[in-house]
Amino acid sequence: MTANSVTGVIQPEIKAETTNIELNDLPDFLKDEETRMDITNPVILLRAENQLETPVEVDAVLTPMKGNAQIDGKEVKVGSGYGKTPVVLASGKNVIALSRTGECTIEGVTSNVKVEDINNLLETIPDDIEVDLQPVVRNEDYYTAELGRAYEMPSSYEVDVPLSFEQNLNIVYNDSVQDLNKDLNDLDKVILKKANVLLTVDNAIPLKLQLKPENVLIKDVYGNELTAVKKTIEEDKQYVTESTDGEKPVTSELVLNLTSEDTAFLSKIDRICFKLTAVPGSATGVPLKDTQWLKVTSIKLSVPGGVNVDLN
Repeated sequence: MTANSVTGVIQPEIKAETTNIELNDLPDFLKDEETRMDITNPVILLRAENQLETPVEVDAVLTPMKGNAQIDGKEVKVGSGYGKTPVVLASGKNVIALSRTGECTIEGVTSNVKVEDINNLLETIPDDIEVDLQPVVRNEDYYTAELGRAYEMPSSYEVDVPLSFEQNLNIVYNDSVQDLNKDLNDLDKVILKKANVLLTVDNAIPLKLQLKPENVLIKDVYGNELTAVKKTIEEDKQYVTESTDGEKPVTSELVLNLTSEDTAFLSKIDRICFKLTAVPGSATGVPLKDTQWLKVTSIKLSVPGGVNVDLN
């Protein structure tokens, strides 16, 4: 007589391979080394099929990876095996939402699990997230299992990042305007101590951005900073308005005020480097995508009292 199945308290070995969640379609500026994400409720969806006739618990270690190395101190552990909220898969197909608040409105979710430190995975945008899944039967219920069958757990993952941020958000966009010296070197004989640089910016990113004076560097043709040039920006001329839909660009004008005791300072300028930072609380609810962009479409120089120079 041959037995094909057995009924009882069974704790089989369930195979689950280590996999990676790739983060695709994100704008390049999110990968800046200074960027820090503080997302109100990031969600990682675990889609898994439980082939057993009993609930299976899942423990997991999620590790953010950048440049083929772990981002130190940012791994996240989930599941009762790590003293956290149990992640339980019912028999059949499951869609488990791991999130910061334990709530989400994504259609088809069968269970919500609160993971308070899940933002650690995305604080510094990783190249991917490594997932080491450890399924185990912890209950002592009777159920039937097939003998000789290798039970597996087919699974897939998806990251959902709604654009709602907390106070520790720091998104950085670096750019520069260069080769200005060819237009300015003839001004060495003009006695000037003040000038205004007018930047026209088109923004298709759904975030309001700010240019602070300390985030502007003025350089000469040799790449040296012109430290004698003082930079100021009026409060109402620091901001780049966000795109409301992440597609149609919005035009803004920034005005950078330059002053120096060196009356020939304009003729020495060759490059203006600037770093725009996101304004917390400005997110529109539109996802960030790699198709969104920001561009300086025009740069002009004006001197109080008379001279105007087109630097395009």
